[in-house]
Amino acid sequence: MSSKLTRAFHLASAVVLIVVASRESPAQVEIFQIDGQTSSHFGYAVANLGDLDHDGIDDFIAGEPDRNGPGTLGWAYVYSGKAGTLIRGHAAGDVDYFGQSVASLGDVDADGESDYAVGGMGLFGVSGTVVVYSGARGSPATVTKKKTSMLAAIRTATL
Repeated sequence: MSSKLTRAFHLASAVVLIVVASRESPAQVEIFQIDGQTSSHFGYAVANLGDLDHDGIDDFIAGEPDRNGPGTLGWAYVYSGKAGTLIRGHAAGDVDYFGQSVASLGDVDADGESDYAVGGMGLFGVSGTVVVYSGARGSPATVTKKKTSMLAAIRTATL
């Protein structure tokens, strides 16, 4: 039986539900749930990242733009699609609402692993930012492709 991460839902109660569907069983089934802090908007943005931990099941990223309450610094978390366990977390210093947007970008640093971006709009005099992370290492990616290729990947991922 082949399962693949197909959808994740952002609910007002700050819960991410992950459902799978397969050819053998087209019905959607809850496989686990991950709860965020109250009013943190955990799961506001969710994206499939492919199989970063090489366990045969796609992994995902979930943003939490209001981790410590409205107008505060956010986080983004990468989870195993197989077990729902945390692979890594990201915060971006003084960027308000970091984790408000997340996207899979493909392999922008040419290391053979899919990479991803996390963005925050900024607020109160702080400019917004987008950080591109290496899917292999979890650190900010060193882009080896032409800049225009990376920008095209970001535009495609956010459409």
